[in-house]
Amino acid sequence: MKVNQLTVTPILASIFVLAGCGGSSSDQQDNNPVVTKPDAQPTLTLNVKKRTECGLVAYPNASIVFHDDNGQVVASHSSDSSGYFSQQIPTGAKHASIIGMENNGGFENIRKIYTKLDISSGADFTTIEFQDLSAYCKCKEIDVDLSALKVTHSRFRVSRSNGGDIQDYQDVVKVCGNDEKVYYTIDQPGYDSSLLAVIDVPEGVNTITVNGSDFVHHSADLSTSQFEQKSKVYLSAVDKIGNHFFQDFDFSVEGGVNLKMYPTGFVEHELSNYQSILFHYEGLPVAISNGVTLRFDKLDQIGELTFPIASTELAQQLTVAISSLEQGDAVSYDFTGLDTRIQSAAWEFSFDTSKYPIKWHVSGALVSELPSFSFGDETFLPAQNRPDHSRVMLSGFDGAPASLSEYRRYVYQRPDKKALGHRVFISVSTFNHSQL
Repeated sequence: MKVNQLTVTPILASIFVLAGCGGSSSDQQDNNPVVTKPDAQPTLTLNVKKRTECGLVAYPNASIVFHDDNGQVVASHSSDSSGYFSQQIPTGAKHASIIGMENNGGFENIRKIYTKLDISSGADFTTIEFQDLSAYCKCKEIDVDLSALKVTHSRFRVSRSNGGDIQDYQDVVKVCGNDEKVYYTIDQPGYDSSLLAVIDVPEGVNTITVNGSDFVHHSADLSTSQFEQKSKVYLSAVDKIGNHFFQDFDFSVEGGVNLKMYPTGFVEHELSNYQSILFHYEGLPVAISNGVTLRFDKLDQIGELTFPIASTELAQQLTVAISSLEQGDAVSYDFTGLDTRIQSAAWEFSFDTSKYPIKWHVSGALVSELPSFSFGDETFLPAQNRPDHSRVMLSGFDGAPASLSEYRRYVYQRPDKKALGHRVFISVSTFNHSQL
């Protein structure tokens, strides 16, 4: 057998000597094997919140249920006292559900389920939100004295956001929580412009005074003539905790009207521009809406709005899903090829049960399957029961990744909705005739 031999020249010898000199780290690397660390176990991280009259507050002990590929329960956990949850995804888990209660201010509680499909590779969600207008919130009535305007702005009309015109320059307003604000506007009949006052309500104060010098925010007009004919336009101001004020709209763009906004008075504004059609499919009333929504703080951020194309054939996938749910079968769907700006599909189903109404929200990729889900002891979906209301919302952002996991990370890393840009959507919904 021939053995290859290495001839050690003086140059090679000097290299070996130099390699052996110096620090001990090289010796340790040579003497110890390199250990490759395994990849970190994927985790599910989320914050569960309640939206109350005082804004967003923690939702402790919300149920977190992991499901396998067939929708069966793998493990159950709860959010902590601040509504936070972050844990490694159990072996065999593919989907997860967040379960809580909602209340819209009446006597009836609603069980709501958020199911996130395909989380086995890990997922982060900024906020999972439940509405609870029955939750305790420290509220009080504040007397507002606007009598100074009788002298300085006697010819002006005085209004409060979402409260109508003010009579006799006196008002009583209900405020809840801390750092509360009230909003008043003044405008002169025959003139388009108006002024806004943003009034802080300090804690412990029961009476506030509003003067003419408080009205420092000038209105600006958003003309609807720039939007597609016959489309609908909805505009509102948004404060720092997500509450909406000064809603204005044009329900059928024709010649164009001016919608009023206050660029310096609020953190941002929200605009929705969409079109809708209503028709019947297999005996069910179906509504399809398609359009664009966005958050902005300057008018030049709106730009050109291009609607995604929505075909009435989408009604078929919705009715097939309803039929599959009613029969207890899995729901397979495919919404690819609609618009490159659309990256996700979200289903919503409402059921009326003998115990309480159930709202089920399921979100995932454009191609996926809803298995027959079980939620263990937490709740149940009624068997062989057609939903009272059903909807599928297809949405996404221009430039966002197409992969579901990357898309979720893209949204999570941009909590400022203005940074996400234009959100395009197609909504397909229907309801039972019994709900008409």
